Amino acid sequence: MRLFLALLSLPALAGPVERAEAERLSAELRSRVTDARWQAAADSYGRLAALGDLAGFDDHWRGLQAARAVGDMALAWTALQAASDDRPTDPDVLRAEGELLAWYGPVDLRVSAKVETVPELTLEPVPMDPTQRQAWENARASLQTHREYHGLLPLGMYELGDQHFEVLGDPAPVQVRLKR
Repeated sequence: MRLFLALLSLPALAGPVERAEAERLSAELRSRVTDARWQAAADSYGRLAALGDLAGFDDHWRGLQAARAVGDMALAWTALQAASDDRPTDPDVLRAEGELLAWYGPVDLRVSAKVETVPELTLEPVPMDPTQRQAWENARASLQTHREYHGLLPLGMYELGDQHFEVLGDPAPVQVRLKR
């Protein structure tokens, strides 16, 4: 029980070093978005988000813009969910969610360590849109490297090993587990 309560209060326990780093990353993110340096901005947001609950709504919003610009739909979904947690009825947040879910759907894909070789994630037809293609390629790379992917994929029919699944524009993630 104490561990649970401690985990709940982690943001409140962030020390001056963590807060200073969050402020530095927030300023860096703001500057990089202003300069349209999207990959650098996405990297800054990823490091800021990793600090926990120290990012504010504007940071999440900028992170969403940067992640979408570089096709990192896992980071985009993380940023959008965090922005939505901060402002669940904000019209811009609701519009952004609708825009993303018109072309993408959330997924939670995992391949057990019992599976010797991670199979390829396939999609037919391969998306022609560069951002959608990048999202699919990022998911494939994450599966090969980490054996999991949590984020957004373009709408369509997929295959991962012997599992066939369809990604729809529904906010509930499609869950696929390869266990063999």
